[in-house]
This record gives sequence, C-alpha cells and structure tokens, in this order.
Amino acid sequence: MIISTDIEFAVGRRDPETLRSYRAFKSRQAQLRERPTIAGCAHKFLSLSERPKRLASDGRTALETVLPGAFARSLAGAENITALINHEESWVVGQTEDYSLKLWEDDVGLQYRVAFDSETRFGRLLYNAISLGHFSGMSLGWRFDPRRDIHYSRDTRVFLNATILEISFLLPKFQPQFRGGTAHLDVPISVLRRRLEHAL
Repeated sequence: MIISTDIEFAVGRRDPETLRSYRAFKSRQAQLRERPTIAGCAHKFLSLSERPKRLASDGRTALETVLPGAFARSLAGAENITALINHEESWVVGQTEDYSLKLWEDDVGLQYRVAFDSETRFGRLLYNAISLGHFSGMSLGWRFDPRRDIHYSRDTRVFLNATILEISFLLPKFQPQFRGGTAHLDVPISVLRRRLEHAL
C-alpha cells in the first residue's frame, strides 16, 4: 500500500492525466480479481492439424502447424483481441483492451487467462460448460500474409507469423482444427458464495 501511494504521488506530480489512468487500471484489476478465471493453452506449438485443409491457391490439401514465436509480433501490438464462444463475434467473454483477457507465449504454446463475468448470459454459458466438462477444445481466429508468413514443407503448411484476432472456447458439436487446447476454471470464494446464496 505504501509503495502504491508513493507511485501515485510521484506520477501525480508530473502528470495528473496519467495518474487518473493509473488509478482506473488499479480499480479494474481489483474488479477482475473478483471474477472467475479460465486459464490454459489456446494453441500448442508444432502440433499438426487434425484434418488437411484445402488451399485456395491451387486446390491442394495440406496439414498445418505453427512455429514457436509465431504470435510474438501480434502480442506486442496494440490491436484488441477477443475471447469468444464458438467463434461467435457477439459471444464475447473477454478482451485484451479491458485486461479481462491476457495472452502470452511460452515453450509450449499460446497461453491465456480470461477473467469473465459469470453473471452475464454468455458468462453463465461458459461457466457452466467448463465446470460441467462440456468443452471440446480451443480454436484461434487469425490472419496472415501468404507471401511472407507461411513456409511449405512437403504436404505441410508452416506458419511463421500470424496475427491473432480472437481465441474461442469450443463447446460440443464444434471440433477444433488443432488438439492440445486446455481450459481450467478457478472460482473466487466470493463468486461461490453468491451462487450459493442465489441457490438457497
């Protein structure tokens, strides 16, 4: 607390607008800590796609894989990335611009953490689906430059770079193109207490 106060004093003397942004950020972080979170691996590097994909350029089919570091440029950018259910653009459960979605790369793949509002319609759907095991995998929406971001190795299309647009939680009837996606639910005591009170 003393450290936080010292930071606010130092920042506030130089730039009141920055101080207001800093306080808003701290308030947002406190709100997110009271939400359930889902964390896991959105995409595993060097995993092969389950099914060959037909290429629009010449009609060939090819398996796909993503190299480690392929998302680094995208993660360093300022573009908002959303967390969706089944790639439905209106079914938003998190986004990077309001800090409810965090994404990063490690040696395994693209990792994520979503602090979602379990009181909204889609938040309840996601909460119930993950807690009851109704989850078939993770999927990514991305874009790429076919001239610069892809390398072909025999019958495999290798992604060197890709810009992430969204990550999606896939519910039953939707099967992921790549295996290895995981989702682990972590629920704060305050949320469990509210749910118990509503059930009584």
